[in-house]
Amino acid sequence: MSEITAKVTNGKVYTEDASNLIELTKDNLNALGKPSVVVELGNAVTLSDLTSDATTGMPKATLTVASESANAVQVDLQMLDGKSVNLGEKCVVDVWLSDVAGEAKTGTAPDGGVAMSTGIIIDSFTAVTHFRLITDASGKAVFSFTHTGGALTKFINAKINDKYIAGSQSLAWLA
Repeated sequence: MSEITAKVTNGKVYTEDASNLIELTKDNLNALGKPSVVVELGNAVTLSDLTSDATTGMPKATLTVASESANAVQVDLQMLDGKSVNLGEKCVVDVWLSDVAGEAKTGTAPDGGVAMSTGIIIDSFTAVTHFRLITDASGKAVFSFTHTGGALTKFINAKINDKYIAGSQSLAWLA
C-alpha cells in the first residue's frame, strides 16, 4: 500500500445557518496541534509503472528490406507497440531515403520511383526520397523502389510523430 502524508494548515469553513445564509467560521483542524493526514492509495500507479508505460507505449517499427529483384527492392514496414507487438491499426508514417543510416534525406533518388502494394502514399515531400504513408489496418506497409541506372545504395528510415522509429536498413542495386 502506498501513502501520502500531507501537512494541513488551518483555514475557514463555510457553513449554512438556519436561515440558509452562508457563515464563515474558523475551522478546528489545528486545535490540538498540527494534524497529519494519511491518504491510502491502494493499488496506485508507481513512478516505475509510469516510466515503463511511457517507454513501452511508444510506437516503433520493423523495416525488412529484400534483395534486388528485376531492378526493384521491396521494403516491408510493420508498426509495433512499445512491447514489440504488431499494431492492429492504421498508422501515419514518414519515410525517407538517406546516404548514411539515420541521417538526412538523400539528394540522389532511385530513378524508377516508388510503388505501394500495401498501404497508401498520402504526401510526397521530395519525389521518391521522402514521403508520408498510411499503413493498412494491421499497421503494415509494403512498397518497392525501382532503379535501373547502375549500382546504388541507400538507407531506409522512418518516423512517427517526429520520433525516429526505425532505420539503418540498406537498399542496394547492383550494376
